[in-house]
Amino acid sequence: MSSRDPFFIVRDEIESLYSQIERSYSKWDRLPEGNAERVMLGRELESSCESLSWQVDEMDRAVSMAEKEPGRFKLAREEIESRKEWARNMRSNINKVTLSLEAAKGQAARAAHASLTGTASSKLDGALIKENDDFIASQQDNQQLLLRQQDESLDQLSGAVTRLGQVGLTIGEELQTQADLLEEMEYEVDETQSRLKAARRKLEKVIKKSGTKGQCTIIFVLTFLLIILVVIAFN
Repeated sequence: MSSRDPFFIVRDEIESLYSQIERSYSKWDRLPEGNAERVMLGRELESSCESLSWQVDEMDRAVSMAEKEPGRFKLAREEIESRKEWARNMRSNINKVTLSLEAAKGQAARAAHASLTGTASSKLDGALIKENDDFIASQQDNQQLLLRQQDESLDQLSGAVTRLGQVGLTIGEELQTQADLLEEMEYEVDETQSRLKAARRKLEKVIKKSGTKGQCTIIFVLTFLLIILVVIAFN
């Protein structure tokens, strides 16, 4: 059984993935509008944020279960609140990135609409039509490149989700093992208490039957045995 709480294993995995998102977002933010790499990074970030948000929701549900049975999972109220606060902060960070990406998409859509309107008004100009055709052809090539890169990114995300699923199974096994150990310990404690009670009753009966003289004899014999044991120990 692992000595480390599975929560921290999953938390470290999520924080590592979010660090990758932060680096990609910083790079995306520096690229100019309409850049093919910026479009690719934007799609990757949207997919990564969606996956990571689902993982944080799963962690939050696990903490809620522990909050309902704190004695079973041996978690203090302060630790549960700390874990819930972590989930809220992580979800807030992911939402900031998602909202920024959505705002950029809206702005790009408005710019594209304005560009198409201007082109339609001057469609009789052969030079502009040719330029538009070249742009479309270039965008198609970029789309093919983006699709290939997106497939690679999805493969990486699939591997991360698989690892998290394995960690989730480990958490379930850890919790079941702890529950079994607690039940076994309770049974042994109850059995030990029963034996101690039985031994005490027998000892009380012996003392009552022996009377005062018998009690003195027992004390003398026990004292003599203790002296012998001390002598043997120090020799």
